[in-house]
Amino acid sequence: MRYSLLSYLFDKIFDNSGFWARRLSKKKFKLLKNIDPVIRLMLRPGESVCFLTWGVEEATADVFLLGRFTSYINYRAFVLTTSRILLIQITPGHKIAQLRGQIEYAGISRIKSSLLGSLLVTFNNGEKTTLTHVPKADRKFLGQLIDGLRAQIAQTGQTNLSVKSDLCPHCYKIVQARPASCPHCAGQFKSAGRAMLLSFILPGLGFWYLGYKLISLIPMIISIGMWIGIIVILLDSARSAEALEILFPLAVFYAFSIIGTYGIAKKGIYPGARKEK
Repeated sequence: MRYSLLSYLFDKIFDNSGFWARRLSKKKFKLLKNIDPVIRLMLRPGESVCFLTWGVEEATADVFLLGRFTSYINYRAFVLTTSRILLIQITPGHKIAQLRGQIEYAGISRIKSSLLGSLLVTFNNGEKTTLTHVPKADRKFLGQLIDGLRAQIAQTGQTNLSVKSDLCPHCYKIVQARPASCPHCAGQFKSAGRAMLLSFILPGLGFWYLGYKLISLIPMIISIGMWIGIIVILLDSARSAEALEILFPLAVFYAFSIIGTYGIAKKGIYPGARKEK
């Protein structure tokens, strides 16, 4: 694989000043090899990559509904270019996943580090997002670099109130709202409504439809086990009243599954089939 110095500013991405820095650089290089084909398609003419790291876009609602699984779903490669931050969904093993997004520097009003080591990003419209699990060596430099790039963009007079833009997973152009297909390339998107309907039929099916097959197995197994328990109890007429004791928690479990599926479906634009106009 060939890398062009016109696309990557290697002196900023990789630090070989010490043992731990070289170790982190090796991880970054491995990630870069995995996501480089996508980055090159996402870059605009004249745009260069000046930094690369990874972490989790933390959301309180996700943690409440999905617990530790939220880190798997919200794991991102943060690719800082000369004009914006590219958000590329990756797996904890740094393999490329489905979602694509971006944050314009002009839309950021403030970024600061918390005592727990996370980065709190505040946008011009008042909304906030928290970046966690960023490598320790990158946290302080990441904030400083974003501040510097924001200052450069501000000198051009550019302003932007958008928090985050979703990108088409087929052509990587900005897509507003949640259409059924991309207005630019006609690539199809998966439906949040269909994901919710599948979760209503059986918890976990919506996650499977969205591409989270490993996560989907857990609610599937739990709900199937509860249904089997209800059926076994109903077959014993003497214990039929006990079925209600399982039915209520099952209904609650279904509700959490549907709400959780909707939240995950709204995380970005999931690719469906690619169709030509």
